[in-house]
Amino acid sequence: MNRTSLWYSVLALVYGVAIAACHGKTLSMPVDIAHDFGISVAQASWVVSSVAFVAAVAAPVVGWLVDRWGERRSLAQGLLVAAVAGFLVSQTNHFGVLIGLRVIEGAGYILVVLAALSLLIRSNLGPRRVRALALWSVASPTGGALAVLFAAPLVAEDRWRLVFQAHAAILAIGLLFIPFVPRRDGAVKRPDIRIGAVLGIYRNRSVIRLSVALGLLCILDLGLATASQSYFIARRGVAPVLIGQTFLASVILMIASSYVCGRVLSHKGREHLVALTGCVIASVGGIIVFLPWVAAPVALGVSVLSSVGNGIQMAWLISRIPHVAPSEDLMGSTGGIVSQMLYIGMFVGPPVVLALLDDAPLFVFAAVIVAINVLPLVLARGIGGQGEQGTVFAQGVPAEL
Repeated sequence: MNRTSLWYSVLALVYGVAIAACHGKTLSMPVDIAHDFGISVAQASWVVSSVAFVAAVAAPVVGWLVDRWGERRSLAQGLLVAAVAGFLVSQTNHFGVLIGLRVIEGAGYILVVLAALSLLIRSNLGPRRVRALALWSVASPTGGALAVLFAAPLVAEDRWRLVFQAHAAILAIGLLFIPFVPRRDGAVKRPDIRIGAVLGIYRNRSVIRLSVALGLLCILDLGLATASQSYFIARRGVAPVLIGQTFLASVILMIASSYVCGRVLSHKGREHLVALTGCVIASVGGIIVFLPWVAAPVALGVSVLSSVGNGIQMAWLISRIPHVAPSEDLMGSTGGIVSQMLYIGMFVGPPVVLALLDDAPLFVFAAVIVAINVLPLVLARGIGGQGEQGTVFAQGVPAEL
């Protein structure tokens, strides 16, 4: 990887981690927000899910805008929108206005996510691209974990508004680095991409298969992450602080496993072996965690280790995105359509898995975990391989290879 592509990759990953806090920073806020606005905790929980909802609805259109505008303009506008909306959230005393601002913040969030993903894809080629995308798969959980880590103490002191202000400041600082993002000038004219071309991607079976595979995995992963916290606290008597430390350890292992996965995936012929390994680890670990006769410390340790399987699976699937894009010019649009299922999975995962854990027999719950881990393996079979063409940036201008 040359210095230029390495710099652009690091920049894209930093933007991905920073914007992921839009979702993670609110995970511990519903109780305090409910108290401030005199509403129920269930109503206040919309402050968390509203970002995922708007991202799921708007992702394909936003991907199209990224392809038309380019990464630099998209990142700048997304950061500005998210920063301003986030700051205004900290100033409002009306819950309806707060949710409206969170929807606007979500629009900025998905614009930055897809622009950063497009920058990462276009800046790398072949094995480098696979390794970069493997790391991208953990940008969101890393940003979410860091947001929880830094936001929780402030929320505990009833200073949730300060969290929004701090994150808005971080995004504003991100605007200072926009001049370092490559842009297309007169030497390379951006194509006139029509919305019909984006809608046509929905007819691509490989895109739909990959989208559904990622959506299913996201439903399971986020659902299990939420359900396990409730399970350990309510049923096993584990302290919330220990749960937070376990979650952080899981994210660190996911980053490490995704990096190793990217290195392995860059060698042709190992894709399905990697995917199968992740499937087995995630399935076995996901079941053991909820066995009532397993000691709580052991179950916590297994939950951390099972994150290795989750990281491998997600890295393998994310690295397939360039293989299903109709062309380099539609890379952002394809990423948007694939991401749409990811955010739908984020939206429905927690209630679905929690309902299963509470109401279904243990063997049914275990069967569902195995089935959802195996289905992405089947759906994404045959998608991938080496040697796809790509675009890299040279002296700030993309050059076709």
